[in-house]
Amino acid sequence: MPRAYLLLFLAPVALTGCGFGDPNDSDGSPPGILITKPEATTVHDVVDFAANVVDDGGVQIVEFYVNDALLGSDFTEPYEVKWNTINNPDGTTLLKVVARDFSGNQSLVTKTVTVANSPN
Repeated sequence: MPRAYLLLFLAPVALTGCGFGDPNDSDGSPPGILITKPEATTVHDVVDFAANVVDDGGVQIVEFYVNDALLGSDFTEPYEVKWNTINNPDGTTLLKVVARDFSGNQSLVTKTVTVANSPN
């Protein structure tokens, strides 16, 4: 099994044993999410894509999407990935953050930005 898949499989198990949430806890409350970066509504080059995520039972995973394509995932704070906007055409782009807690609750937030890499 490739290391990346093994890590994805073992991370929730390891975090559960470290007091970061109980997978048998059915808290019923989804994580709270706030996209913190990019701050600007117009972006270019490589930017930070980050979110503050909180949950009373612990956050299992945070996923970052650009136009519904998964850009990356993060399991620990600070929840962030780098986004190379050059891979996207200029124009309106939808950013989405999906977070899941250890009880299976999920929430998402979106933000619209404009990619502007072409010279004026």
